[in-house]
Amino acid sequence: MTKNLSRLLVAVLCSRLTVAAVIAAEPAPGAAPAAPVPAAKPKIIKPADMPAAGIDRILLTWAGDPATSQSITWRTGEPSTNPLVEVAVSSANPKFGTNAVTVAAVTRPLTRSDGVTVFYHRVDLTNLTPATIYAYRVGHGKDWSEWNQFRTAAREAQPFSFIYLGDVQTHLKPLCSRIFRAAMLKAADPRFILHLGDLVEAPEKDKLWAEWFEAAGWIFRTLPSLPVPGNHDQYGAITKTNEAVLSQYWPAQFSLPTNGPAGLEGMTYFLNYQGVLFVSLNSERDLEVQAQWLDKVLTENKRRSWTVVSIHATLFSSGGKRTPDAQVALQKVFLPVIDKHKVDLVLQGHYHIYSRSHKLQGGKRVDPKAAGTVYCTSVAGSKMYPLNPAYDELMSRKGDYIQLFQIISVDGKTLRYESWSVTGDLFDSFSLVKDEAGASELVEGRAVKP
Repeated sequence: MTKNLSRLLVAVLCSRLTVAAVIAAEPAPGAAPAAPVPAAKPKIIKPADMPAAGIDRILLTWAGDPATSQSITWRTGEPSTNPLVEVAVSSANPKFGTNAVTVAAVTRPLTRSDGVTVFYHRVDLTNLTPATIYAYRVGHGKDWSEWNQFRTAAREAQPFSFIYLGDVQTHLKPLCSRIFRAAMLKAADPRFILHLGDLVEAPEKDKLWAEWFEAAGWIFRTLPSLPVPGNHDQYGAITKTNEAVLSQYWPAQFSLPTNGPAGLEGMTYFLNYQGVLFVSLNSERDLEVQAQWLDKVLTENKRRSWTVVSIHATLFSSGGKRTPDAQVALQKVFLPVIDKHKVDLVLQGHYHIYSRSHKLQGGKRVDPKAAGTVYCTSVAGSKMYPLNPAYDELMSRKGDYIQLFQIISVDGKTLRYESWSVTGDLFDSFSLVKDEAGASELVEGRAVKP
């Protein structure tokens, strides 16, 4: 057993369970005490869609530093007295498991809309060794998953790539399975998937989450996810009738950084991955608070080589059926901060089209060598809108009714962006190339005709 592995710790956020107490009325003098009324028990029925081992929906995320931590969540249909993760430094020798460390999970019950209670389990592994492949499995008693693998990030800046997906949202199993598979086949050893919100159409419908996991298959078990909350991942934001409240499935499934503003933990957050600062914003609420927080984060993280901001609703997009009004509202709040700190790339979703801007500063097109930001909007799922002429003069590339995935590669002073159709055509590409002073130039790449 390695020294680092023996120091493996688990950072757990203890979930609080609220138990409703039944308070009986005070009995009359001389009367016998009233019999206590038992509290209602949750309806525990193993869901029909659970596998034989009773374990599914295994997912990797990060709550901490990707170089030294890994978060793992999974679901069981019945309560487990001792849910565990076994983890070891991976090896080509199949006996690697003899050096495994066992880590206990924290359990969160979740009552579905049909009244059935299921159980989500979470482990946040810490003190891992950077740039190392680990093997893990989850389970309890005699029921265990297969062994899966993940790789920790390097501490220093090193080349890597990741997948960026716009909204998947609808027809997840029949039409979105192919986007996950095509992206994995095209990308060369991607390190994670950045999901730009609206992961499902209705966030409290368990069958839609079942489709989301099934569409990705084994991918979520070995490639971490970084989800950004969309309007369809939050109550109220869908209908605009009340304040956006995150679905209960979000914290149960996604163990994410809690370094955002108070009340927005796990929705608004940042992390560093091999020289790139990734920031997630929630476009549906508390915008001014997030803008102040974003300014502070970008001010304090000066050693970053690149900055990528992700937000579901768009600041600039030739977007579908909607008018630019909502985009203008986001621009007023976030644009001064983005321009001030020379953010390199803003990734967006929501509009169910594709558009990618020239370099923009102050909402206007600037020279490719000038300070500015590139804004990208993409769609991965089957729900599509037509283009409209909004911001036509700001856009370098546009398209509609096409399922796309993006592969973004970072290698030192070059960030390369490629947008691919699900059928394998290069739809759009460009590079950002920085000089020694940190100024970047936008270099257009090749692409097929729209």
